[in-house]
Amino acid sequence: MIKTYLVIPFLKYLIRKEAFFILVPLVRAAIKERRNDGSDSIFHSKPDGKKTILALDSLRYRGDLDALSQNFRVLHLTQRAPGWLIKGFYHEFDIVNYINAPDGSDKKAQYIAASNFMTKFLRVFYSKVSVDCVTTVNFRYTEDHHWVKSSEKNSIPHIILYREGLLAYYRAEYNLFIRAKRFDKFIGSHIIVHNEKCKNIFLKSEFVSKNDISVAGALRMDKLVTRVNNVSRHNKIKKNKQVTLFYFHPNMPMFGVDAKGVTPKALLSHGPKKDLSYAFNAWSGRFDLFYDVHEAIAKLAYKYRDIDFIIKPKDIMVASPQWKYYDKAIEKSGINVSNLENYFIEPYANVHDLIFSSDVVCAMNSSVVIESALIGKPVILPVFKEYRDSKNFEDFHWKDDLDLFDVADDKHDFERLILQRLDDDDIPKEVEKGRKELFYTYFDQPKEGAIDKYTSIINDVVESYKNID
Repeated sequence: MIKTYLVIPFLKYLIRKEAFFILVPLVRAAIKERRNDGSDSIFHSKPDGKKTILALDSLRYRGDLDALSQNFRVLHLTQRAPGWLIKGFYHEFDIVNYINAPDGSDKKAQYIAASNFMTKFLRVFYSKVSVDCVTTVNFRYTEDHHWVKSSEKNSIPHIILYREGLLAYYRAEYNLFIRAKRFDKFIGSHIIVHNEKCKNIFLKSEFVSKNDISVAGALRMDKLVTRVNNVSRHNKIKKNKQVTLFYFHPNMPMFGVDAKGVTPKALLSHGPKKDLSYAFNAWSGRFDLFYDVHEAIAKLAYKYRDIDFIIKPKDIMVASPQWKYYDKAIEKSGINVSNLENYFIEPYANVHDLIFSSDVVCAMNSSVVIESALIGKPVILPVFKEYRDSKNFEDFHWKDDLDLFDVADDKHDFERLILQRLDDDDIPKEVEKGRKELFYTYFDQPKEGAIDKYTSIINDVVESYKNID
């Protein structure tokens, strides 16, 4: 096996020498094609009349690439290859510091060198790999920046399929506004967002013009909406009732971040309308809340063996150092969950399948709250009273919509609500109406389906770009 300490100097040498005849095949080998059956292949099909999307940072799209593969030839790669192509040009890896560097500075020189290299690299790359447009999920990642900027220089349009549109509280809106202002202007041809709120923030920041941004809902929600409209939530026969907790960890932003009481200069210099300093002092009770939630689930699983309890973390969470807090929570509970046949950890399970099969859903700052609400499931929010009384509760997504859900005051109330909702899953009509309105606020799904609108926008951008050329 080739050692990393040998590979990195070799790659730097190839980059310094602009050895594109080696670099292009190396990057090409990292690109996979998403087939329309959801599988990936290292062997690429011919375009065959479909426009080709090259999706950068492919691990962040979730179900979007599967949807796009129905109407496009979808090639994709992770941030790894774009990262090692340009990392050697920089001493630090926050691209906005280089974008805003003064002319004549070392940082500006490094930025220009990286840009020139990537433009030359992509000129050769695109002569070997057929691509009609490049997509990203955000504008802030260093690995993506030079690739998309140089793609535009090589007549390949860049389209953002923006995924961080769940702007349910003031600080999230403000942070997007400030970040967009720091990046100044959008590098690309079009941005597609999930909802009007997100679009309006981009416009207010003057990051993009109104002609270059569209609202088209979320690709991954098309199947959910169709399924909700066509499948009764009561027609699934299961052996056991099921409770699913969509995992959160105690260091999530909703609890604040320890920053020794120092508010970042970005917030101070732009003068927010609200005092956001609370967000930089983490709520002291976050670990107790986390431990209490998992103790309650574990004890219920131990006591009620005929009820299935599922913990659904993202796969990256299980591999993260943060997972140690889960292990500690189970240790504190005193329950050996590995001996329970009705207790499961499912990092790779399909989210919507889990929601549909669940009788009760428990979650916090996640879109699964409103997805479960749209489906008609009882949703319990373990936002205990102590957290609701803290300043950090200002950053809880659904703080203004608690009347649409069941809210637990403490771990005992959490247990009570789970058992109560297993027996009574009735959702009043007025609550159903409010839940539906809330879902469509953040996922503004077109009647014809998001995929048709995305397809139309992407095709129009590609065709208009060709006409400009």
